[in-house]
Amino acid sequence: MKEENIRFRQAIFENGKFIRWHYWGFIGFRNEFIGPITIAGINIKCDVMDSQQFTGEKDINNVDIYEGDKIINQSRNERHPHPIVFIEGKFVGDYGGLYYDFSQEIERERIEVVGNIHE
Repeated sequence: MKEENIRFRQAIFENGKFIRWHYWGFIGFRNEFIGPITIAGINIKCDVMDSQQFTGEKDINNVDIYEGDKIINQSRNERHPHPIVFIEGKFVGDYGGLYYDFSQEIERERIEVVGNIHE
């Protein structure tokens, strides 16, 4: 994965409710590393273990696909979205414990992000 694709997002919750994403990693014009979350001058723990990594892929609408996103495969007329998980060194779609490499479908422009595990 190219350095510019090494980036993460962190879910921000308020009173147990998801409110927004904070993006961090190698982001920006010079691929500068953007790290800890600071909101109103308060540093918030930002841990890779709590974050979701960018897969390096985009969906049919040019939306970045992150670990934890829920996707559907347009060519299969799927009605139930499947989450993206990181298993055995790669990002895959989780079909109830059966995993498939969605990157082949990306090339055919058939994968669409329809949500994520927090929304």
